[in-house]
Amino acid sequence: AFIELQPLNQIAEENINTTRNNYWINLKFLIFSYKYIFNANYQNNQKYMIKAYTKSFISKLFDIEKYKYALMQVNSDTSIIGKQGYYSLNKQMNDIGDENGLSKRLTTFLKDTTVLQERIKLSINNLQFYEHYLNEVHLHEIEKLIEKSKEKGIHLFFIIPPKLSDYKELRAIKEFLPKENIIDISDANDYPNLYKTEYTFDIGHLNEKGANLFTEYLADEIKKSL
Repeated sequence: AFIELQPLNQIAEENINTTRNNYWINLKFLIFSYKYIFNANYQNNQKYMIKAYTKSFISKLFDIEKYKYALMQVNSDTSIIGKQGYYSLNKQMNDIGDENGLSKRLTTFLKDTTVLQERIKLSINNLQFYEHYLNEVHLHEIEKLIEKSKEKGIHLFFIIPPKLSDYKELRAIKEFLPKENIIDISDANDYPNLYKTEYTFDIGHLNEKGANLFTEYLADEIKKSL
């Protein structure tokens, strides 16, 4: 099984009441989020994150039927059959036009691709282990997932992806996890193609060519691990 390893996300104001943001938030995860935030190095963003996750949870409580319906739709959705479980942003853009702003996102990125240089620096500079960025709440949750998976006969891989805006916490956690449970495909020194414009859709997403390349890299790393 594979889980993408990322820090707890900040919820954008416009996404707080959206179905895709709220449907999975239950009381157990809300409590975990509070503990995570208090143990993270968020500084000035701490109050905002607590407020955002609380509002998301309350939003769900007041419209629980909507989320039951949303899950039913997801479980019965056949729209991605034939796409091998992956629906690229390029294909979405071609299928539905600019209904969800994808064309604008791509055009905006292509006008100024220098933003990639900053992500490259972050992926390289943050390779050093920063002990004071270790979030023990996050680490212990990951360790529990690894043990739970072992009990069920599952080998759990945590994947560190490219193009994140911060790697300090992930580098710290990586130091404490078994090497056989981590696959790191984020360093621009090792995977320079994933930071090239020709494989990029926007600052945080690979395009279809980039996603295929990422899959090849991932397969190679899995073979090494096994």
